[in-house]
Amino acid sequence: MDNILVDKNGSQAGRDKLDSKFRQKLRKIIDDTAPVSGEYYFQSLVRQLAEALQYRYAVIGKIQPSNMIETVAFCEKGEIVKNMTYSATGTPCANVIDGKLCLYPEDVISRFPDDKVLVDMGVEGYLGVPLLNPQTGKAVGLLTVMHDKPILDSTSIFAILKIFAGRAEAEFERLRSERNLRQILNSIGDGVYGLDREGEITFANPAGARMIGYEVDELIGKKAHRINQHSKPDGSVFPESESLIHAALKDGKVRHESGEVFWRRDGTSFPVEYTSTPIIDGGEVQGAVVAFKNIAERKEYEVKLLESEERLVSILKYSPAVIYLKDLQGRFTLINNKFETLFNLKNEDIRGKTDRDIFPNEFAELFMANDQQVLQSGVPHEFEEVVPQPEGVHTYISNKFPLRDSRGEIYGLCGISLDITGRRRAEEQLKISREQLLHAEKLSAIGKLSASIAHEFNNPIYGIRNVLEIILGEVALSGRQKNFLNLAISECDRVKNLIAKMQDFNRPSNDLVEMFDIHGAIDDMLTLVKQKLKGKGILLEKNYASNITKVSGVSDQIKQVLLNLLKNAEDAIPGDGGNISIFTRARSTQVEIEIRDNGVGIPPENLANIFEPFFTTKPSVKGIGLGLSISYGIIKAHGGSIEVQSTVGVGSLFRVMLPVKQA
Repeated sequence: MDNILVDKNGSQAGRDKLDSKFRQKLRKIIDDTAPVSGEYYFQSLVRQLAEALQYRYAVIGKIQPSNMIETVAFCEKGEIVKNMTYSATGTPCANVIDGKLCLYPEDVISRFPDDKVLVDMGVEGYLGVPLLNPQTGKAVGLLTVMHDKPILDSTSIFAILKIFAGRAEAEFERLRSERNLRQILNSIGDGVYGLDREGEITFANPAGARMIGYEVDELIGKKAHRINQHSKPDGSVFPESESLIHAALKDGKVRHESGEVFWRRDGTSFPVEYTSTPIIDGGEVQGAVVAFKNIAERKEYEVKLLESEERLVSILKYSPAVIYLKDLQGRFTLINNKFETLFNLKNEDIRGKTDRDIFPNEFAELFMANDQQVLQSGVPHEFEEVVPQPEGVHTYISNKFPLRDSRGEIYGLCGISLDITGRRRAEEQLKISREQLLHAEKLSAIGKLSASIAHEFNNPIYGIRNVLEIILGEVALSGRQKNFLNLAISECDRVKNLIAKMQDFNRPSNDLVEMFDIHGAIDDMLTLVKQKLKGKGILLEKNYASNITKVSGVSDQIKQVLLNLLKNAEDAIPGDGGNISIFTRARSTQVEIEIRDNGVGIPPENLANIFEPFFTTKPSVKGIGLGLSISYGIIKAHGGSIEVQSTVGVGSLFRVMLPVKQA
């Protein structure tokens, strides 16, 4: 059934213009509803529509969730009656809230027999138009007229409804915006009030009214300056002409202030921070919005902060670190006792001086450049700085951060520098020890591999030797014997290559950084382990990217990492077989190597510790917990990264990222 029906009254349908009778009705409705708004507008509109059109019912409804309609104005026989909520399902209203115009001049009950409301009201004719949200175009309400007799002149009346639907839509939107604004104002913890051009309050939020001891309704229409800004902090008169709020109303410029007070109704005051923003329409200042907050706690905090300055200075004197404060021009404002002792300076002598006045120029320029980086970025930074001292140049780790005032503006810088010269020497010694440890671990890995594959070497060696002796010493070569010879040569080559790779890997690293083929390095390590993997029933899958370039690094160290990861993957797979997959991918300036296994996995509580030295979940006969720690150090030293993902019972994935070219 169509939702928009053709008017059956042929003498009236299809009129393009309203006749004088309807023009009079339209003018009367406009005149009677123009002065009102909100709920009163809706009530006035339905009453005037029903009266002017001489219909029994006129209704404005709001769409609610679950296909429900709540009436906001309901006129019956010229009287406003109690609003109601009803389901639109099975009613002509369902078509209207779908955004469609509905015209049923007569016999509407027979079309919607399940609509009990229509039946009870005895409706014969029904006209309805949707009220749309101007932003979304969706229906938010409806405007309907109903009559207990057929509706004549339906086309003209339909035109009237559509005219007033636009005004009702605007009122719905205005009320929605007003409600949203009220909710926002009511939820703001700071005070907010609006002023007209004369400085009288036009609106205020509850928080602002409470701060100055009033109810919101009491403030409307009152002169704001007389209520809360009439006096200065000392109680003397504060002329309105000196107020920055008043200035914003005069020149249309935003004003911000944090050094004044607002007065409460009970005669007390509180320190306030406020912003007065003018409202400008058509190039003219129409008023202002004032947002303010009580900053009594902040002021109290600032006082306590000042009181604690001397205590802070006494604490700084005993700090083992060098601590100093500078202003925005790089001039020292405070140094601690450690600074004084190291550089034979006094606090009173250094104030106002810069790094150029204290240190050689090449050192001072670096210090000041680091300071500027902190001040310009507004965030803390850590620097390694070298500082000349009487016994030589020392290395410091300097943590520098900006100093901010109560408004969040940067006014200076603080530096805390810790001498790490001794630590640097220890790190150098640790590097030497680490290199020795790298080689020891490599030897240990090769030893374990050698022991595990020695038996595999011996069998082919002896078999090849016997075949060669038979062929060379006793028999002239036949076709069958040539096959034996080819087999022997193949076995010799395999063993020779295997032994050569083991010997090459077992040599001490020369730390020579070079470009090398990462796929070749992986294949070299697979040569050492693939027989062991095959014996355990472990399937090996290789997926090498075709666009991989060479990587930069110490090749035997990278091979050591690959061997450790392959051995770990093997150890993680139970004795009944499994899978190890190796993937390579090109990632911009890096190469990604991924080694997966479907082994037992690593418990979540152990994942954070697996790269720590001597941490292991293996039995002592299988490892001492240095393999992954050493691998981590190697990859980091190469400017790369290594990470792990693992799920218990599913397996583990180790991902290594290496630079294509080392910086």
